[in-house]
Amino acid sequence: MNNQNVVEGARPTLTADHLNLRKFQAQGSEHFVVTFAPLPDGTRIVPEDFHLLVGSWQLPSKTTTVENMSYFNGMVKLAGRTTFGELSVTVKDVISYDSASLLELWAAKVNDLQTGLRGFKDTYSTDAYVDIYSPNGSQYRRWIYKNIWPSSISYTSLDYSQPGYVQINVTFQYDYAYPEVFFKESLISYSDSPISVDYSE
Repeated sequence: MNNQNVVEGARPTLTADHLNLRKFQAQGSEHFVVTFAPLPDGTRIVPEDFHLLVGSWQLPSKTTTVENMSYFNGMVKLAGRTTFGELSVTVKDVISYDSASLLELWAAKVNDLQTGLRGFKDTYSTDAYVDIYSPNGSQYRRWIYKNIWPSSISYTSLDYSQPGYVQINVTFQYDYAYPEVFFKESLISYSDSPISVDYSE
């Protein structure tokens, strides 16, 4: 058995020295910036500096359904439709910036409760970009969320007994999300090229 961690039959090393290597550098959860693309008409639902108010951002979760196909006593599992879960985000409620009004105006583009009208999707949805950075500030990965819009907005309580800051909890919907990798030393490459498979064996 060929194992690079085993030398002359000895057990694998139990030290953590390999974690000092750059390729094993863990990604920091706080090294990210969120931006939203402008609408087709050039207007922005969310200003470019909105990322300064984002406290947390959830990376996409997806599930692919399994389609079972049977024949006599055998069965194979085929990939079905892939769906994406909701996106949970926390935003700081800033007074001068008025982040609460900004989000409420965005929600009004979806459903205007004062008029009872609902917007067209191209007027209330946009793309979001989450840029993740390595410790030295170089861009490592970008997650692209397609056609994102807010479906739920809630606020933390106002409370005399527990002074603190108001936080806005936003649930976003999006059609799908995918990553782009910029880190030159990444072991994984995302490409549009088809995978070549040899079925001759």
